[in-house]
Amino acid sequence: MPPTPSELRAAGRDWLGNLAKRYPLQRRLYLVPGICNEDAQMWDTIWHWGMLSIPNWADYVERIRFETLTARDDFRDFGDHVRGLIAARYPYDPTHQVGEFDVVCYSMGGLDAFAAMVDLRATPVAPAHGMAKAFHFITLDTPFGGVPNWALRRSFPDMTGRPDRQTQCDALAPDSPQLRTLRGARGVLAGVAERIVCYSAGGDSAVQVPLESSNLCYDAPAASLWGAAPTYDSHLIPGASHAGESAIFDNEYLIASVFGQLLFGR
Repeated sequence: MPPTPSELRAAGRDWLGNLAKRYPLQRRLYLVPGICNEDAQMWDTIWHWGMLSIPNWADYVERIRFETLTARDDFRDFGDHVRGLIAARYPYDPTHQVGEFDVVCYSMGGLDAFAAMVDLRATPVAPAHGMAKAFHFITLDTPFGGVPNWALRRSFPDMTGRPDRQTQCDALAPDSPQLRTLRGARGVLAGVAERIVCYSAGGDSAVQVPLESSNLCYDAPAASLWGAAPTYDSHLIPGASHAGESAIFDNEYLIASVFGQLLFGR
Protein backbone atom coordinates (compact mmCIF):
# COMPACT_ATOMS: atom_id res chain seq x y z
CA MET A 1 0.00 0.00 0.00
CA PRO A 2 1.22 3.55 -0.68
CA PRO A 3 2.23 5.59 2.36
CA THR A 4 -0.46 7.66 4.04
CA PRO A 5 -0.24 11.47 4.13
CA SER A 6 0.79 11.21 7.79
CA GLU A 7 3.56 8.76 6.93
CA LEU A 8 4.78 11.02 4.14
CA ARG A 9 4.92 13.98 6.49
CA ALA A 10 6.87 11.90 9.02
CA ALA A 11 9.30 10.84 6.29
CA GLY A 12 9.66 14.49 5.33
CA ARG A 13 10.52 15.44 8.89
CA ASP A 14 13.12 12.68 9.06
CA TRP A 15 14.68 13.75 5.76
CA LEU A 16 14.81 17.39 6.82
CA GLY A 17 16.37 16.47 10.15
CA ASN A 18 19.03 14.40 8.41
CA LEU A 19 20.19 17.41 6.38
CA ALA A 20 21.86 18.56 9.61
CA LYS A 21 23.05 21.83 8.06
CA ARG A 22 25.49 20.01 5.77
CA TYR A 23 24.34 21.48 2.45
CA PRO A 24 24.17 25.25 1.82
CA LEU A 25 22.00 27.06 -0.70
CA GLN A 26 23.91 27.99 -3.83
CA ARG A 27 21.62 30.86 -4.83
CA ARG A 28 19.60 33.49 -3.04
CA LEU A 29 15.99 32.41 -2.47
CA TYR A 30 12.92 34.63 -2.54
CA LEU A 31 9.67 33.48 -0.92
CA VAL A 32 6.59 35.07 -2.52
CA PRO A 33 3.32 34.88 -0.52
CA GLY A 34 -0.25 34.64 -1.75
CA ILE A 35 -3.34 36.83 -1.57
CA CYS A 36 -4.10 38.02 1.99
CA ASN A 37 -0.60 36.99 3.10
CA GLU A 38 1.03 40.41 2.71
CA ASP A 39 3.06 39.98 5.92
CA ALA A 40 4.49 36.65 4.62
CA GLN A 41 4.00 34.95 8.00
CA MET A 42 2.57 31.91 6.23
CA TRP A 43 6.18 30.97 5.48
CA ASP A 44 6.94 30.39 9.19
CA THR A 45 7.06 26.57 8.94
CA ILE A 46 9.36 26.50 5.92
CA TRP A 47 11.48 29.14 7.66
CA HIS A 48 11.68 26.99 10.79
CA TRP A 49 12.91 23.99 8.82
CA GLY A 50 15.30 26.12 6.79
CA MET A 51 16.95 27.45 9.94
CA LEU A 52 17.28 23.91 11.33
CA SER A 53 18.43 22.24 8.12
CA ILE A 54 20.41 24.66 5.92
CA PRO A 55 23.51 26.47 7.24
CA ASN A 56 23.19 29.70 5.25
CA TRP A 57 19.40 29.96 5.31
CA ALA A 58 19.17 33.22 7.26
CA ASP A 59 21.68 34.94 4.97
CA TYR A 60 20.36 33.61 1.66
CA VAL A 61 16.57 33.72 2.03
CA GLU A 62 14.21 36.69 1.87
CA ARG A 63 10.47 36.76 2.45
CA ILE A 64 8.91 39.24 0.06
CA ARG A 65 6.24 41.30 1.80
CA PHE A 66 3.52 43.43 0.27
CA GLU A 67 2.39 45.45 3.28
CA THR A 68 3.63 48.77 1.88
CA LEU A 69 2.43 48.17 -1.68
CA THR A 70 -0.31 50.63 -2.64
CA ALA A 71 -0.89 49.91 -6.38
CA ARG A 72 -2.26 46.39 -6.28
CA ASP A 73 -5.25 45.99 -8.55
CA ASP A 74 -4.17 42.48 -9.57
CA PHE A 75 -1.18 40.15 -9.70
CA ARG A 76 0.51 42.20 -12.42
CA ASP A 77 1.00 45.05 -9.94
CA PHE A 78 2.48 42.65 -7.42
CA GLY A 79 4.71 41.37 -10.20
CA ASP A 80 6.07 44.87 -10.77
CA HIS A 81 6.93 45.03 -7.07
CA VAL A 82 8.65 41.61 -7.08
CA ARG A 83 10.65 42.54 -10.18
CA GLY A 84 11.86 45.77 -8.60
CA LEU A 85 12.99 44.03 -5.41
CA ILE A 86 14.90 41.29 -7.20
CA ALA A 87 16.34 43.60 -9.87
CA ALA A 88 17.90 45.75 -7.14
CA ARG A 89 20.21 42.82 -6.37
CA TYR A 90 20.15 40.93 -9.69
CA PRO A 91 19.70 43.38 -12.58
CA TYR A 92 19.20 42.18 -16.12
CA ASP A 93 22.38 41.62 -18.13
CA PRO A 94 21.86 40.33 -21.69
CA THR A 95 25.39 38.90 -21.70
CA HIS A 96 24.77 36.78 -18.60
CA GLN A 97 21.98 34.31 -19.35
CA VAL A 98 22.17 31.88 -16.44
CA GLY A 99 19.78 31.61 -13.53
CA GLU A 100 21.00 33.74 -10.65
CA PHE A 101 18.33 33.25 -7.95
CA ASP A 102 15.45 30.98 -6.93
CA VAL A 103 11.80 31.82 -6.21
CA VAL A 104 9.33 29.70 -4.26
CA CYS A 105 5.77 30.98 -4.47
CA TYR A 106 2.48 30.18 -2.78
CA SER A 107 -0.91 30.56 -4.47
CA MET A 108 -1.23 33.98 -6.15
CA GLY A 109 2.46 34.51 -5.40
CA GLY A 110 3.21 32.26 -8.38
CA LEU A 111 1.20 34.60 -10.59
CA ASP A 112 3.10 37.54 -9.10
CA ALA A 113 6.44 35.90 -9.94
CA PHE A 114 5.25 35.01 -13.45
CA ALA A 115 4.28 38.65 -13.98
CA ALA A 116 7.69 39.72 -12.64
CA MET A 117 9.43 37.59 -15.28
CA VAL A 118 7.00 38.18 -18.17
CA ASP A 119 5.50 41.53 -19.21
CA LEU A 120 1.80 40.68 -19.38
CA ARG A 121 0.88 44.25 -20.31
CA ALA A 122 2.97 44.26 -23.49
CA THR A 123 1.56 43.57 -26.96
CA PRO A 124 2.91 41.13 -27.94
CA VAL A 125 3.83 39.66 -24.57
CA ALA A 126 7.59 39.66 -23.97
CA PRO A 127 10.14 39.04 -21.19
CA ALA A 128 9.91 41.75 -18.55
CA HIS A 129 13.57 42.70 -18.55
CA GLY A 130 14.77 44.46 -15.47
CA MET A 131 15.80 41.55 -13.31
CA ALA A 132 18.10 38.69 -14.18
CA LYS A 133 17.03 35.18 -15.10
CA ALA A 134 15.63 32.89 -12.40
CA PHE A 135 17.07 29.43 -11.85
CA HIS A 136 14.20 27.73 -9.98
CA PHE A 137 10.60 28.93 -10.34
CA ILE A 138 8.72 26.76 -7.83
CA THR A 139 5.00 27.16 -7.16
CA LEU A 140 2.78 25.78 -4.39
CA ASP A 141 -0.85 25.40 -5.49
CA THR A 142 -0.72 28.44 -7.76
CA PRO A 143 -3.98 28.98 -9.72
CA PHE A 144 -2.56 29.46 -13.22
CA GLY A 145 -6.03 28.55 -14.52
CA GLY A 146 -7.94 30.51 -11.88
CA VAL A 147 -10.18 29.37 -9.02
CA PRO A 148 -13.82 28.32 -9.29
CA ASN A 149 -14.84 30.08 -6.06
CA TRP A 150 -13.41 33.48 -6.96
CA ALA A 151 -16.79 35.23 -6.68
CA LEU A 152 -17.56 33.61 -3.31
CA ARG A 153 -14.07 34.46 -2.11
CA ARG A 154 -14.89 38.16 -2.55
CA SER A 155 -17.43 37.92 0.29
CA PHE A 156 -15.05 36.43 2.86
CA PRO A 157 -14.29 38.64 5.92
CA ASP A 158 -10.67 39.18 4.87
CA MET A 159 -11.90 40.56 1.53
CA THR A 160 -14.80 42.81 2.44
CA GLY A 161 -14.00 46.49 2.72
CA ARG A 162 -10.84 46.00 0.65
CA PRO A 163 -11.35 47.20 -2.95
CA ASP A 164 -7.81 46.10 -3.80
CA ARG A 165 -8.51 42.53 -2.75
CA GLN A 166 -11.79 42.57 -4.63
CA THR A 167 -9.99 43.34 -7.89
CA GLN A 168 -7.34 40.73 -7.07
CA CYS A 169 -10.15 38.15 -6.79
CA ASP A 170 -11.65 39.30 -10.09
CA ALA A 171 -8.32 38.56 -11.79
CA LEU A 172 -8.42 34.99 -10.42
CA ALA A 173 -11.60 34.14 -12.33
CA PRO A 174 -10.75 31.30 -14.74
CA ASP A 175 -11.74 33.40 -17.77
CA SER A 176 -10.26 36.71 -16.61
CA PRO A 177 -8.35 38.67 -19.27
CA GLN A 178 -5.27 38.65 -17.06
CA LEU A 179 -5.19 34.85 -16.77
CA ARG A 180 -5.97 34.35 -20.44
CA THR A 181 -2.95 36.50 -21.25
CA LEU A 182 -0.79 34.64 -18.73
CA ARG A 183 -1.66 31.22 -20.11
CA GLY A 184 -0.98 32.44 -23.62
CA ALA A 185 2.42 33.73 -22.51
CA ARG A 186 3.75 30.49 -21.00
CA GLY A 187 6.19 30.06 -23.88
CA VAL A 188 7.99 33.25 -22.86
CA LEU A 189 9.24 31.48 -19.72
CA ALA A 190 11.83 29.77 -21.94
CA GLY A 191 14.06 32.80 -21.70
CA VAL A 192 13.52 33.79 -18.07
CA ALA A 193 13.76 30.60 -15.95
CA GLU A 194 15.83 27.42 -16.02
CA ARG A 195 13.74 24.99 -13.95
CA ILE A 196 10.00 25.11 -13.24
CA VAL A 197 8.34 22.92 -10.62
CA CYS A 198 4.62 23.03 -9.76
CA TYR A 199 3.16 21.44 -6.62
CA SER A 200 -0.55 20.76 -6.21
CA ALA A 201 -2.56 20.17 -3.03
CA GLY A 202 -4.18 16.75 -3.20
CA GLY A 203 -6.26 16.69 -0.01
CA ASP A 204 -8.87 19.46 -0.26
CA SER A 205 -12.36 18.18 0.59
CA ALA A 206 -13.81 21.23 -1.16
CA VAL A 207 -11.86 22.20 -4.28
CA GLN A 208 -10.06 25.52 -3.86
CA VAL A 209 -7.48 25.30 -6.66
CA PRO A 210 -8.29 22.54 -9.18
CA LEU A 211 -5.40 20.24 -10.05
CA GLU A 212 -5.52 21.33 -13.68
CA SER A 213 -5.21 24.95 -12.54
CA SER A 214 -2.13 24.42 -10.36
CA ASN A 215 -0.27 22.46 -13.05
CA LEU A 216 1.18 24.99 -15.48
CA CYS A 217 1.43 22.39 -18.24
CA TYR A 218 -1.82 20.54 -17.60
CA ASP A 219 -3.15 21.10 -21.11
CA ALA A 220 0.12 21.14 -23.08
CA PRO A 221 3.41 19.21 -22.88
CA ALA A 222 6.25 21.38 -21.64
CA ALA A 223 8.27 20.61 -24.77
CA SER A 224 5.53 22.08 -26.93
CA LEU A 225 5.66 25.33 -24.96
CA TRP A 226 9.41 25.94 -24.78
CA GLY A 227 11.39 22.98 -26.06
CA ALA A 228 14.13 21.45 -23.92
CA ALA A 229 14.46 24.32 -21.47
CA PRO A 230 13.32 25.18 -18.94
CA THR A 231 12.87 21.74 -17.46
CA TYR A 232 9.45 21.08 -15.95
CA ASP A 233 8.06 18.85 -13.21
CA SER A 234 4.73 18.70 -11.40
CA HIS A 235 3.96 16.93 -8.13
CA LEU A 236 0.82 16.14 -6.12
CA ILE A 237 1.11 16.39 -2.33
CA PRO A 238 -1.31 13.84 -0.81
CA GLY A 239 -3.39 15.09 2.11
CA ALA A 240 -2.34 18.71 1.69
CA SER A 241 -4.93 21.45 1.34
CA HIS A 242 -4.60 24.90 -0.15
CA ALA A 243 -4.84 26.54 3.28
CA GLY A 244 -6.02 25.77 6.81
CA GLU A 245 -4.81 23.05 9.19
CA SER A 246 -3.34 20.91 6.39
CA ALA A 247 -1.99 23.80 4.33
CA ILE A 248 0.47 22.83 1.64
CA PHE A 249 3.00 25.40 2.86
CA ASP A 250 3.09 23.70 6.30
CA ASN A 251 3.47 20.17 4.93
CA GLU A 252 6.87 18.66 5.79
CA TYR A 253 6.77 16.25 2.86
CA LEU A 254 6.31 19.26 0.55
CA ILE A 255 9.03 21.22 2.31
CA ALA A 256 11.45 18.31 2.00
CA SER A 257 10.70 18.05 -1.71
CA VAL A 258 11.23 21.79 -2.23
CA PHE A 259 14.52 21.68 -0.34
CA GLY A 260 15.57 18.71 -2.47
CA GLN A 261 14.92 20.78 -5.59
CA LEU A 262 16.85 23.77 -4.27
CA LEU A 263 19.82 21.85 -2.86
CA PHE A 264 20.14 18.89 -5.22
CA GLY A 265 17.99 19.65 -8.26
CA ARG A 266 15.64 16.72 -7.57
